[in-house]
Amino acid sequence: QRPAILVVPGGGYAICSDREADPVALSFLTAGYQAFVLNYHCGEASAYPTPLIEIAQAVAHMRRHSAAYGIDADKIAAIGFSAGGHLTALLGSSWHRDSLANLTGLGAEEMRLNAAILGYPVANLQAFITRAEPREPGKLPYGAMIRDYAPHKDPLALANPLMPPTYLFHTLGDRLLPPLETLAYVEALLQHGIPCEYHLLNAGEHGLSTADSLSCYGWDYPRRVHAWVPM
Repeated sequence: QRPAILVVPGGGYAICSDREADPVALSFLTAGYQAFVLNYHCGEASAYPTPLIEIAQAVAHMRRHSAAYGIDADKIAAIGFSAGGHLTALLGSSWHRDSLANLTGLGAEEMRLNAAILGYPVANLQAFITRAEPREPGKLPYGAMIRDYAPHKDPLALANPLMPPTYLFHTLGDRLLPPLETLAYVEALLQHGIPCEYHLLNAGEHGLSTADSLSCYGWDYPRRVHAWVPM
């Protein structure tokens, strides 16, 4: 039995980024994890709660079939990037809520993450929406899930003491999602006593994924950002 990781790519809920899918899964596979990739609905089909239901169903499926997949059912984590980080954090703060149980028909323990990893996530949805709207009101280039604000879609607003241990990383060169917005989420984790580790790297643009030749072939990228993977 191995620990398992569910990879949740980013892409603004417009697409599921290939660069944040298989390269990440392969990195964890070589480290001894059973690795899975979630291709969730995007675009107009990403309206709440569809992607949240899908990630909850994926975790429950992994846990229910843990014996067949060679998984330790008590070591199921998810790793999400950007919009995928939003979805991962959303499950981490919602798995125990009756509202999600009613949507999925699943038990809370089936949907529970044992750990979460968030790479440059949209964890502070209100700040993201407020900052993005003035550019071109009503025409944000994102999927329906994060085109407008509602507290039930905001990981920061839903922060609570039942969230899983969380590892986060971000870069100061990220111009799409300023690290200060992630820091607000880290502060919420600390206030609720959630074990967490946060790495803010000095350089690197948004979307670096594993920051190696698997995910950034042909890019000029800071190699040391890859340090988050072995850590």
